[in-house]
Amino acid sequence: MKKVVFTLTLSLIFIANSVAQNWMLSFDVAKRLALVQNKMLLMVWEDSTYDYYPVYLNHKTGYDIYVEDIFDNPEVIEYIQKFFVPVIVSEHLYEDWYDSIKDIYGATYLEKFNDNSLKVMDVNGVILNTKNVYFDGVQNLTKLIESYALNTEYLSNDYKNYLNEGNYYSAKKLAEKYRDFAIFSNEKIRRELLKVSENYLKITRDHAKKSDTTFQKTINQKCDLISLSNDLVLNKVKKVLRKLKKIDSASIEESNLDLYNFLHYTAYYLRQDKEGIDLWQSKISSVFLKKAQGIINLYRK
Repeated sequence: MKKVVFTLTLSLIFIANSVAQNWMLSFDVAKRLALVQNKMLLMVWEDSTYDYYPVYLNHKTGYDIYVEDIFDNPEVIEYIQKFFVPVIVSEHLYEDWYDSIKDIYGATYLEKFNDNSLKVMDVNGVILNTKNVYFDGVQNLTKLIESYALNTEYLSNDYKNYLNEGNYYSAKKLAEKYRDFAIFSNEKIRRELLKVSENYLKITRDHAKKSDTTFQKTINQKCDLISLSNDLVLNKVKKVLRKLKKIDSASIEESNLDLYNFLHYTAYYLRQDKEGIDLWQSKISSVFLKKAQGIINLYRK
């Protein structure tokens, strides 16, 4: 049965003990606060604030609450602050920011970056919510919070490392950590977390361009293998094994061998191929065995 939508006064739903602070206006300050609070950012471009920005909120009564303007409602702002660090970013920053990412990300990501919708970002400005949740053409704030209000403590140290020294290594570590984070997170956003991992792999490759050709080859190979591990998290075993068979084992750099062995072992285990499991089990390190077990547990029957 279709829900009936009412415009209700939020005072019936929220009890505000104090006047809520406004949205933050400094992205640098906001991301540092998000880092301390282990939260994601809820970012919007300044131009979006010049008109009314309506959202819906779900309520336990079964009715949906229509909020006329998310930027001019203290109770809603206070509610948002429980889950995100909300920040309005100046249009003056757009051009430089866009120029820094336009050659890294694909069209879908850039479209999300450019639009006026609410964007859930990590402290490095990488967007998580590539899917928008709408109701009658209006963003559903409750659904957005349910999906993307994450505790990012697991990623905190790697965030700090990238903020302090953004390079191929710190970006690569975040790609791996987002993969691991996806394994233990809500299944509904697993794909999106893995997309963030893929975006950090793109950033890693971009940083590697500054290195010599031999080193680029090693890093790009590692990124290819990490990307295959993301496919394993989604149980795309056939795809992974097909790609692994096309790789000449002699071409695997020594620093990538553990990852290469891990992919084989995990893929064969997911396929319940005893011969393959026995072949690769002795080659996988204890560290990667634990990672493999995390993926295997997702699909254990």
